[in-house]
Amino acid sequence: MYKKKICKMYYGKPVAWMDEIINNCNKLKKHEWYFTFFTDMPMESFENVEIVKSDTKWFSNLVREKLGIDYDLHFTPEAKYPLSKHLYDLWPTQGVLFEDYNKGYDFWGHGCMDIKYGNLNKWLNDEFLDQLDIFSNDPDAICGPFSLYRNEEKVNELFKEIPNWEGLLEGPPEDLPMDEYWMTKIVREARDEDRIRFVSAFWQGKDSMMLHFNKTKQWPK
Repeated sequence: MYKKKICKMYYGKPVAWMDEIINNCNKLKKHEWYFTFFTDMPMESFENVEIVKSDTKWFSNLVREKLGIDYDLHFTPEAKYPLSKHLYDLWPTQGVLFEDYNKGYDFWGHGCMDIKYGNLNKWLNDEFLDQLDIFSNDPDAICGPFSLYRNEEKVNELFKEIPNWEGLLEGPPEDLPMDEYWMTKIVREARDEDRIRFVSAFWQGKDSMMLHFNKTKQWPK
């Protein structure tokens, strides 16, 4: 069975459903799904969930070291979004950024904190994953809340084909996100050139693969 790792990044005010996140992820252990959270929230590692307790300074240093760019993540309380940058812009880079944490895993993925997972293997079983290099839970586009990538160099380095990716990450947040806009363009091009196998779907909602409760911000019952 393939081993899958999903890494999530979050800094700031603790979310109300911290304990629910851990419990939900633990249910997927038997299906070889593992999770790493980079966060300053008061969470503890448990079973298949690894908590990397860190702050924005530590995280900025990691980005500089792994991606070789001038990166400074910090809080700006007066802004609409307290963090100075959009962390989701880093999602396509996670094959390189978190390479040390992804070692030994066949696939890596990214996602939001406001996600409740169903039985992922019902949808993403080994037979299905055999047929792809990148899976996105959004038709023909990279899905920020859930995308999965084969852990190999040609996939991990794909984000470097984004024009001026270094400048996009070094500068202030842009209107066009790196994950769902720029990475989508690059993945489509690579697929059309037969360099990667890109498969997408839309398995979201109640009794489905995952539920993104970004509208309510309340853990679904």
